[in-house]
Amino acid sequence: MARIRTVKPAFFRHRGLYLLEQSSRFPIRVAFEGLWTVADREGRFRWKPEELKLDCLPYDELDFSDVLNVLERGDFVRRYEVDAKAYGWIPSFLEHQVINQREAASTIPEPPTSAGTCTHLLAHVEGKGREGNGSGTEVSQKLIDIESPSVLAFPTVGKNGAEWRLRQALVDEWQVAYPNLDVLAECRKALAWLNANPGRRKTARGMSTFLVTWFNRATDRRGGVLGGPAAKSAATPAAAAEFIARGGTR
Repeated sequence: MARIRTVKPAFFRHRGLYLLEQSSRFPIRVAFEGLWTVADREGRFRWKPEELKLDCLPYDELDFSDVLNVLERGDFVRRYEVDAKAYGWIPSFLEHQVINQREAASTIPEPPTSAGTCTHLLAHVEGKGREGNGSGTEVSQKLIDIESPSVLAFPTVGKNGAEWRLRQALVDEWQVAYPNLDVLAECRKALAWLNANPGRRKTARGMSTFLVTWFNRATDRRGGVLGGPAAKSAATPAAAAEFIARGGTR
């Protein structure tokens, strides 16, 4: 049974989904939204392409298996098996949906811990408070191209032993903001620290802020190598993106 789900405005500006749609020639964005309504409260669903097509793209002449394969290659969904039965999981689901407490509990087995999580669906950073109630702030952040390779996997707090994947595109952006730091080397140090201090691990949503704070501390230890105002310009992921957009100037 389909369910009512939430669509955030940033979804329509998601470049990664657009690129998938252009390269595959499938209506990927509509199909992905359709999967949200099929998925249970944990973001899980039975991997039955013919049935899923009826809920997501009933009038399109296509093989929904191909659509699922494209979404899986793009890291938007994960396929897994339990007791020889195939299931699907949307790793970013709970980052974007507020579930009605009256909704039935999931009856689908959890994905294995190796299934990990994806991060590229996070199209913006939200402040405290629910979206739209005026108590939080929202700042745009550069989308990470889905074709950008994963360079490191960070353990996070959360269900299923999820991992946060650091993409090369984000490393490149941060390297511009911190030209006198070896950003990837600092990320490796941060990963080693988190592995040694499991009680200090962050949520997937908090990883970008954690790493930027790590870079700022590394910069301070070196005597502010970004130089006064520039160092402040990279104080947050959003500010770093703005700093880059200005060409690294005030």
